[in-house]
Amino acid sequence: MTLTLREFQRSLAKVRRAADAGTEILITERSGANYVFKAAKPLAQRKTFGAMAGHHFGCFASGLGDLSTNKQHLADFGKKSAARR
Repeated sequence: MTLTLREFQRSLAKVRRAADAGTEILITERSGANYVFKAAKPLAQRKTFGAMAGHHFGCFASGLGDLSTNKQHLADFGKKSAARR
């Protein structure tokens, strides 16, 4: 796919989808300079943060229990901000 720089700017979302699908986009400036736009890795090969750091989840101890189940901790939740209004 070949585009001018202006066409590239106007259709960036469409161009990104094409690049994610593996298409290389050639961008040509008026001066004659050419640029290639392509995805660094295909979308299927990209890893999420959870996939890359998942082995670290749950391995750190903060010393605090689960605060969401501690009723005393949540007793005044939201009251301070409601009083400011």
